[in-house]
Amino acid sequence: MITDKRLQYIKSTGDVDFYKFRPTLFRYFYKPMAYYERLFSRTVRETLDFLRGGYYLVYLAIDDHLVGYGTVVRGGGRYRFCTSKQRILCNIFIKEEERGKGYSNILVEYTSVPLKFWDG
Repeated sequence: MITDKRLQYIKSTGDVDFYKFRPTLFRYFYKPMAYYERLFSRTVRETLDFLRGGYYLVYLAIDDHLVGYGTVVRGGGRYRFCTSKQRILCNIFIKEEERGKGYSNILVEYTSVPLKFWDG
């Protein structure tokens, strides 16, 4: 289990641990993992989603090593296919060496179920 105050342990499923990270205005990611996190257009989108509220990340860890994450944002606004009371899992990233092992499927399956942590 990762013991960092910035990560909130959610639960384990098999050998995968789930953690929630609540970003701050100047730190949108727990640890940089993807090149596009530093792009200006991405920073603008992350800032807008952060300011709307309901923005956080769900990280996946295997044996205390982060393998990927999914960004959870509030619906509505530019996501017009759902209401502002709903949450959307988007921007899934899995480390290149961990791809093809089904981790993104686990993330999608886990976050598609309404759980207490969505708004907590």
